[in-house]
Amino acid sequence: MTIFLPVSCLHLLGRQDAVAFKSKGANFYLAMKKFQLFLVAVSFFAWAGLPAQTVPNGDFENWTQQYYFANPTLFWTTNFQAYLIGAGANVTKTTDAYAGTYALKLETVSADTSVLPGVIGLGNPGPGGFTGGYPYTELPDTLSGYAKYNIASGDTAFLVVIFLVGGVPVTSASQLFTGVQDTYTQFKLPIPSFLPIEPDTLQFILSTSSNFDNAVAGNVLYMDGLSFIGASAPFPNGGFEDWTDVASEEPDGGWLTSNIFNIGGVPSVTKTSDAQSGNYAIRLENVSSFIGSSSSFALLGELGGGENPAGGFPILNEPKNISGFYQYAPQGPDSSLFFAQFSKWNPATQQSDSIATLFFSLPPAAEYTQFELVFDVAWPTTPDTMLFGFAPSYIKNDSASVTMGSMLQVDNLAIEFVSGVTFPLGEYLSLVNAYPNPARNFLTLRFSVAESTPLDVVIYDENGKERAAYDLGLRSGEVSFELPVAGLPAGGYIYSIVTEKGAFNGKFIAW
Repeated sequence: MTIFLPVSCLHLLGRQDAVAFKSKGANFYLAMKKFQLFLVAVSFFAWAGLPAQTVPNGDFENWTQQYYFANPTLFWTTNFQAYLIGAGANVTKTTDAYAGTYALKLETVSADTSVLPGVIGLGNPGPGGFTGGYPYTELPDTLSGYAKYNIASGDTAFLVVIFLVGGVPVTSASQLFTGVQDTYTQFKLPIPSFLPIEPDTLQFILSTSSNFDNAVAGNVLYMDGLSFIGASAPFPNGGFEDWTDVASEEPDGGWLTSNIFNIGGVPSVTKTSDAQSGNYAIRLENVSSFIGSSSSFALLGELGGGENPAGGFPILNEPKNISGFYQYAPQGPDSSLFFAQFSKWNPATQQSDSIATLFFSLPPAAEYTQFELVFDVAWPTTPDTMLFGFAPSYIKNDSASVTMGSMLQVDNLAIEFVSGVTFPLGEYLSLVNAYPNPARNFLTLRFSVAESTPLDVVIYDENGKERAAYDLGLRSGEVSFELPVAGLPAGGYIYSIVTEKGAFNGKFIAW
């Protein structure tokens, strides 16, 4: 059985209306209520005379363990938010310790216009504040610890410890850190006792900034040796010796999945041996995450400003359709979502213009069913970039129904162009991750090659003149190369990764 869905173009040049991946319930406490999900998307285009490659792993045969960051065991941190804004982890372990092997380091970081304090907590942030915490049944006299810090003038780092019974606070205490303290210095924080009640829960918050609307990037605070005085039970992981890696297995080839929202829990996107052909297919299931009930998704691109998808992979011609195989088992009123977004690089504005965004929904299917999504578009211009994604819930708008347990499996994707040529999304050279873009000193190129091949990287200016060339030798598998760009005049350039079977090309900006 094959399903054909012709869909008219919903959005033309001049308006960006992409699929919003809703993070319901993500009104994070403290700084997180100011946080917006975004990543700077890199758009690729095909330059005349340099044949582009399509994106691999549409058959979902290749998966890699993706490491994100490490968290101090038992603690919630802002590392997830820092990762999403492209700033890297801002809560890290350091060997610059007061005692033992490790200490805790928190930093206020910035990316573009976003500034995010470093925060850790025993408990979980939510719309009404921190909930949960660490089981603790004694009421200590004092919290002791060792700290050093560099906090900008006008800002204040702080520590709060709270004891609760049945979810109700019975006492709390706070410690402020201002100015500069270059060496570890002990502090002792008295904990008041107003009522002769034994607590059942401990909450703890430590932040590099108390002014979340005007946090200062660069604030740094080191903490070590937290302990209670007047209690037999220790402060949990108070020496910050124990850390937990946050990682998930992800499909290769530039796919971004909702697993980032399930870190530390059950992944929402996994590989499955229940494949239409080959060894694996991709399986998406709506599962609860730390942001609440939200749909799983797989995206051949990135999350951009305002939680919209951005970026994508280069295409040679006007696309005609995308096809593949799927199984879909919805729960309740759920319906699936497939979407495609097309754009074209604009040299004048140094960004991509939206050409069209199309939305599709496929019906339930108990067995693998072939589908073909027809791009019924009156193209105002030929796009050079395509983004594609799917989800087991129709998360196009705010009224979408997201039901836990809805499951979607996809396998063997292929795209057909108007020329009649079909490119399986599982070819020879993977999508190249190129960052940072714009680049000042180095542009890192990360990709994988299915077979051993001689590799060369060539830089062209926008007039097609070769500016530099690098011989990477005979390579296969995962490749990471730092492309020197410090000597290039500021402006736009093209990099070309040349193999014995063709070349992959992308645009970058040197500054």
